[in-house]
Amino acid sequence: MKNTQNTGEVNETPSSSDNIKLQFEDIVKSFREDGNDTRVLDGIDLHVREGEFVSILGPSGSGKSTLFLLLGGLYRPDHGRIMLDGRDIAGKRGLVSYMPQDSAMFPWRTVEQNAALPLQLDGVPARTALSMARSALQKAGLEGYERSLPHQLSGGMQQRAAFVRALLGRRDVMCLDEPFAALDALTRQEMQHWLLNQWEQERRTVLFVTHSIEEALYLSDRLYVLSAKPTQVLQEIAVPFPRPRDRRLLLEPQFAALRGQLYELLLSAKEEEGARHD
Repeated sequence: MKNTQNTGEVNETPSSSDNIKLQFEDIVKSFREDGNDTRVLDGIDLHVREGEFVSILGPSGSGKSTLFLLLGGLYRPDHGRIMLDGRDIAGKRGLVSYMPQDSAMFPWRTVEQNAALPLQLDGVPARTALSMARSALQKAGLEGYERSLPHQLSGGMQQRAAFVRALLGRRDVMCLDEPFAALDALTRQEMQHWLLNQWEQERRTVLFVTHSIEEALYLSDRLYVLSAKPTQVLQEIAVPFPRPRDRRLLLEPQFAALRGQLYELLLSAKEEEGARHD
């Protein structure tokens, strides 16, 4: 097992007994730009255990979303393996649930029809799928809005519906790509608290991308800090705060200290990127 220092830094590679659900092993990915190959990911190693909430932090353009596109099978790595339950799934689609930054709901479908879509794609009869979606939306606080169109909901409500849709996808791993980035500060805080409550009930395995240090610390069991391109893992942090959590945690001295440590790490990564381009 890993040794965790007081700072929360983790230093050792996981053993086979660590109940690893998802693992990126030495992932390398380049793209062709202006006639040249630009390396985006340069030997990424990270893992998520069963039922764990893991966040990825990094500068803009560091390839965080590229990792999700690789995981979703839309890209294939140039080198390395993506392992799910011990199987290499590189290039395979439909094995994880995905929630993007915007709700990405079909505007002509009602909220319940949008939420039911992954069930129907899995072969669940339409009537059963709609009934399951309706029940899940009601539990998410969206009772009375099931037959509304997406544009009739607030931003926070749309994100709740999108999260319900991801849950109904019935995949063991959920990938959340900056799902609250477009929300105002107050709604974002409310959605963070709501997501924690939902996750405590479901205990799905979650890989979460965010630019917010505070958000990553508040939500996560562990987090990875990425460098600028070509991207590597700078540090893996075990978040030391017990669950359940509430926003009083943000006032704790240990929270502030760890937030400051992460800020300095990301600032150094940004400065290093700037120096390379000078």
